[in-house]
Amino acid sequence: MERYKKQWCVVKPSAWASSPTEMSPSLLFELESCPRKWALEHAFYPEVWDGRGYPAKIHMASLIGNIAHSSIEKIIKELAKCYCYSTHDSKTIEVMRSLGGYTNVINSYIQISIDALKDNPRAAWVLDFIQSGLIECKDDIRSKIQFILGRTSLLKTADYDPLKSILTANIDPP
Repeated sequence: MERYKKQWCVVKPSAWASSPTEMSPSLLFELESCPRKWALEHAFYPEVWDGRGYPAKIHMASLIGNIAHSSIEKIIKELAKCYCYSTHDSKTIEVMRSLGGYTNVINSYIQISIDALKDNPRAAWVLDFIQSGLIECKDDIRSKIQFILGRTSLLKTADYDPLKSILTANIDPP
């Protein structure tokens, strides 16, 4: 029961965040729309948790999207290292085997997501539910990743070095 107490704890911040040193358009919009919200989200609440800001609410769709995005990024980077310019390249099978397949990549990012939530008091009491929900969505995540990667081709450049260059990809419309 002790692990759930912090979920219901409401406290004032112990310290406010300092003003941002750099400004992006989205940050400016956020500050202009509600400065107090930004301040509360970036303040420090050591009585609640060790993280910065108030613990975020967990959204399954956001977790699924982050897992899919991270998995796609990992696979594309590995393809680029082997100079595979699309999933239709013959070397793709070797790359996917070295990664343990789509399921292994997805499982690793599910675990990373769960580990990142362990300290969040808003997630602690539903962590098992979140994990089982993500595992249930694994097939759907895999098919979305395969759909996107099937329409992705990496751009070939004369001076391309997969370990140094920024990756650029074209995604063909369905």
